[in-house]
Amino acid sequence: MEIKTIRCPSCGGNLNVENINQSLFYCQYCGSAVHLETNRNKGYDMEHGRLDARAEMADSVLEEIEKIKPELIRNGKAKRDMNTYPSEISDLKIEKSVSLSMGLKDDVFKGFLKGLGVLFLGAFFVVALHSVLIEPLFFLVELAVLLAPVYIPAIGIVKLIKKRGEMNNQIANYEKRLKECQKVYGETNDFLAKNANIDIPPRFRNETALNYIIKGLKAREFVSLEQALFRCEETLGIDEVSDLY
Repeated sequence: MEIKTIRCPSCGGNLNVENINQSLFYCQYCGSAVHLETNRNKGYDMEHGRLDARAEMADSVLEEIEKIKPELIRNGKAKRDMNTYPSEISDLKIEKSVSLSMGLKDDVFKGFLKGLGVLFLGAFFVVALHSVLIEPLFFLVELAVLLAPVYIPAIGIVKLIKKRGEMNNQIANYEKRLKECQKVYGETNDFLAKNANIDIPPRFRNETALNYIIKGLKAREFVSLEQALFRCEETLGIDEVSDLY
């Protein structure tokens, strides 16, 4: 075993150093602590410092994301709904227009034709039943046959009005939701602008992506926001993340 002789800086006594990789010794004469810097422990300290810096960076990013995570999710959902509701409203308006034209054709016009058919066919039954039915009942049957061209299409009109009202309510509901989403999006944007020290791109503002990033930061799989976003996009897939957003 190689023994190195080093002098104590306090008393000048010789220190017998058996393990040159050790960084701290005590003088056997005066008891002073002697720090011995070697290439190996110097490299260890540098690596330890680098790891500490990486861990500190990861913790800083993690703390920031967890602080603004609820607002990021609200912002992402609001933006997604803002992109979805206009097309839903447009589709409903088209459907309402088609429903009106088809309803007028099927429920009203065809209903009128059915009423005429009932009128002509019913006339034969009225004549045949004239001597069979008592007067009040015969009168009701006769009235039902005569008014068939009126009340059959009228039923179609009522159905059409009811369906149109339901679709108007749906459209109004979507328009209300759209306004609420625009309000939430504006509020969360203001909050993030004032309180966020990091910028999470919109496509990552959903619970799946954020949970993946947080989990990776805690496990030290990545230590910077850029690395976390890259790995998230790579692992989850850009299309999947965009769909979630």
